[in-house]
Amino acid sequence: MSAEATNSTDSADLFLERDDVVGREAQFEHALRSMPGIISVRIVQPPGETLEAGARVEFDASVTNPVILREALAKQGFTVLSAAEHPERVPASERPGSPPV
Repeated sequence: MSAEATNSTDSADLFLERDDVVGREAQFEHALRSMPGIISVRIVQPPGETLEAGARVEFDASVTNPVILREALAKQGFTVLSAAEHPERVPASERPGSPPV
């Protein structure tokens, strides 16, 4: 993998309606993993009674983003309530286009 590809890696926490995911976890995970640009998926089931289920998704930001993921999942019957993007913890000085320190 090139250094440039590494620097375009982001992650997002996706929160969905729990009823959309419960009993369909394998289908949900497969839907995410089959999307272009997805690097890894970790399903998160909050303990206890809650209306949400979630996933931490690592992706190539040059290929996809949380908006694209939300739209693609909606087409497969999964309601994404929110998607919080978290650029990987790469020091700003090492990101492409950053001024030298």
